[in-house]
Amino acid sequence: LKVGAYGLLRVMYNVFDISFLVEVGWNKIVLIIAGVTMILGSIYAIMQTDIKRRLAYSSVAQMGYILLGLALVSQQALIGNMFHIFAHATMKSCLFLSAGAIILQTGKRNISEFAGLGRRMPWTFAAFTMAALSMIGIPPFTGFLSKWYLGLGALETGQPIYVVLLLISSLLNAAYYLPIVISAFFGKVSDELKDVPECSLRMLVPIILLALCTIVFDLAPTNLPLEISTITANFLLGGR
Repeated sequence: LKVGAYGLLRVMYNVFDISFLVEVGWNKIVLIIAGVTMILGSIYAIMQTDIKRRLAYSSVAQMGYILLGLALVSQQALIGNMFHIFAHATMKSCLFLSAGAIILQTGKRNISEFAGLGRRMPWTFAAFTMAALSMIGIPPFTGFLSKWYLGLGALETGQPIYVVLLLISSLLNAAYYLPIVISAFFGKVSDELKDVPECSLRMLVPIILLALCTIVFDLAPTNLPLEISTITANFLLGGR
């Protein structure tokens, strides 16, 4: 998923000089695309009832954040961009693996059929919840930190409209993630799924490790991915 973002990053910052792109205004085209992608991807995600399709359209919206960080041409935004690439890799991997475990154990893909499953598969849904909260941007999860830096970058370049779009996108994220979590833990499980067991330990280990990655770096004394993101951003901007 990140290959396109990486390719665009290299083209904008290495093939073309970023100052040239700003001078001719080409980065503004990417900014517009980023804003549309963030909102439209989230709207399409809300419309999906299949869990994997909802997660896929969510990824479309998340790529909008990465495009935004590229096109703002700000140190803070570029740090947020780099960090969000790491954050999204851990968050979305956790969500997709959790969805795969749910489908394997239940044979169900429709979100409306997940009611009460949080009590049958508590570890899987706990990990899903952590990753979902991170995607929404709830502190202290990694998703909050990347959005925070993107917002700072938008303010740094005098474009507060993108802070508003980040907030709207986060609210839309909540609209399609929280109902899954609430229904899973507080809904009534169907008779068909009353005896569904938790997935195997081999499946749980990577899911839980990825869920921990959504929070442990922000709580650690040193946030290594953020430091690497800062070094990379400074390098790409020529030490500015």
